[in-house]
Amino acid sequence: MTLTSGLGSQIIHVIPIWRSGNQLYQAIHAIAYAQAFRHRVMTQAIPPLLPALDFDFSNGLASHERNLNTFYLKTSEMNGFDMTLDEKAFVARHFLAPSLLISPLLEDDSTLVIHLRSGDIMCAKTAHPRYTPLPFCFYEMVLQEQGFKNVVVVTEPDRSHPCLPLLVKEYGARVVVDLAEGFARLLGAKHLCACVSTFSGSAALCSLQLSTLYCAEELIPFRLTVRHKKPKFCELYLYRIEGLEKITWKATSEQKQMLARLGKGACARVDW
Repeated sequence: MTLTSGLGSQIIHVIPIWRSGNQLYQAIHAIAYAQAFRHRVMTQAIPPLLPALDFDFSNGLASHERNLNTFYLKTSEMNGFDMTLDEKAFVARHFLAPSLLISPLLEDDSTLVIHLRSGDIMCAKTAHPRYTPLPFCFYEMVLQEQGFKNVVVVTEPDRSHPCLPLLVKEYGARVVVDLAEGFARLLGAKHLCACVSTFSGSAALCSLQLSTLYCAEELIPFRLTVRHKKPKFCELYLYRIEGLEKITWKATSEQKQMLARLGKGACARVDW
């Protein structure tokens, strides 16, 4: 698809923002935009995951230089251009995946890989009000419905997610806290539980191994509901967690306890 931006062919310098997952997702959007509008796009390295990249979709015609230091492009620049998850996966798998510095660590069909984001969203000073983590009942339902024998949890060195001790105790989960190994585990998962994170979201889009993705409605970065067309880049199971969208996340001790204690009745699988 080729569109017209009205600005001529540009050389877009992507300035990385925030954490590595955000930077990967930013790169996916920037490359897709450059391809659609015949620009040249240059990204900086995202250590230890990705080297600097340079894709010229302008056939050498790009001249006007600009910096892109935002996550998404402005709506006024897009001229109706929008991406489905399948289109994002196409860009990620064709342009990012071949250049990744991390090789996937493959898991078999009996293993569920779970990403539990902790770090900033488990700290009251840095918690984002719309980034409510998923409760234990979500993971419990997926594990009981699908009958996985093994669980790998990718999380952060602080191990502060309240669902982590439960997954270790109830399901004998193996825990990975190293960033590079964690991304490799996400890339190598056949079956993946995403969380409110562009880190696992980007891994899912880049993965050539992924068979099944489990996530909740409106989960950032996918923001899927049954109103959307079902993606085809993998088999996707969507869950609804009662009351989750009404929570203003502040990472209080009461909210963290809620994640661990919320009953299974609050979680249900949604039919497309």
